[in-house]
Amino acid sequence: MDSSMAVRANTDSLKGSATVMSVEDDVRIQRLIRVVLELEGYRVLQASDGLEALQLLEVDEPSVILLDLMLPGVDGWEFLRRVRQVNPRVPIILISAVRDLPKEAERVGATDHLEKPFDVAELVAKVESYVGDGPASSRSA
Repeated sequence: MDSSMAVRANTDSLKGSATVMSVEDDVRIQRLIRVVLELEGYRVLQASDGLEALQLLEVDEPSVILLDLMLPGVDGWEFLRRVRQVNPRVPIILISAVRDLPKEAERVGATDHLEKPFDVAELVAKVESYVGDGPASSRSA
């Protein structure tokens, strides 16, 4: 095993129980998020719209949710509103090209935000900053 694999094995054991949900309708961005986070040792759930994501939440509880706002059907704003009604503490990171994203994130009750186009290192850093808090944390949005 080379040194990079040894490092990966060590980080995998720390993140192995952390699940990240990615709600994104752009297939290329969704694939990028999945590949990057799986390489970092996270389990990744994916949904291409808000309704699919709400259905996933009925059977799984992610540690962090990555959410695009501009989605078909149940959009990101409605998804976030519904999630906050049942789980106000799960960290939700908006990933969007919406103008004035920091203010919009605060307005809708998101935990954090990442503007498109985003840097994958920043994506990983943001996810890592919330994983320890998980769905049952005391961190509030």
